[in-house]
Amino acid sequence: MPARSLALAAAVHLLAGSASGAPDGVAKQPESPALSPVDITGKDFAGYRFQEPAREGRLGFTCSRANVWKTGPKDDPVTRMYLEGDVKAKLGALEFSAARAVVWLQPIGGTGTATEYQFFIYFDRVSMPTAAPDSSNTITLSGDRVPVKGVLRTSEGVTLMPDLLLDGPADDPLVREGERALAAYLRDPSGTGIAARRTL
Repeated sequence: MPARSLALAAAVHLLAGSASGAPDGVAKQPESPALSPVDITGKDFAGYRFQEPAREGRLGFTCSRANVWKTGPKDDPVTRMYLEGDVKAKLGALEFSAARAVVWLQPIGGTGTATEYQFFIYFDRVSMPTAAPDSSNTITLSGDRVPVKGVLRTSEGVTLMPDLLLDGPADDPLVREGERALAAYLRDPSGTGIAARRTL
């Protein structure tokens, strides 16, 4: 699809609304199906649902350039993003700053006007997640490659504010590296599959 250069005066909202098939006021919490290693490519969540309770908070991203595309089955799609250039990620009470990031986002339920999203983010040269100004959280870390995953509940949808927005997947080695990291996690969620994984 052709590239679209957007001067964004307001945030672009992705995955707004309730997850498909979840009635209003009822949280959809499917059990994770048995996974075959052959079916786990890292391109999507392969039907897997992160089991930790959802935390309240915002999901938002800013960057210089963003590629956005969809993967997975039509009735259970995953929004993929490749972000580069002064990447900022707001994940609940934490704010990350990185050179680049590969993002997987999927709505997995909701109650009322709030939607729960599971996410997996593969950061490149993340400087640190810092506490938001209104938070008492003092977690800090840094690294060349840092995968982060979690579940957040928000009534604001997911916001993306790039200087340049491109439709379609990015052909970048970091995307494939991130897919391998997600696949390793899904094959071995006990924590020995990849190093430095973080659960929010």
